[in-house]
Amino acid sequence: FSRYAGMENQKAAIRAVTDEIMYAILGLSGQEYVDEYAAKVKAAEQEAAPPRKFPKLRR
Repeated sequence: FSRYAGMENQKAAIRAVTDEIMYAILGLSGQEYVDEYAAKVKAAEQEAAPPRKFPKLRR
């Protein structure tokens, strides 16, 4: 990442390094990139799930 030397405080450089690392992890792990927030996916899964017979207990 030497090409980003001196750019440590620039958001675009930080984002570029983050993206590069994430794509390397994806390649090594065999995962697929999905451009969606996990919370959004979980909410959609809950909406699609059949309703529970009994409500969830709150503590």
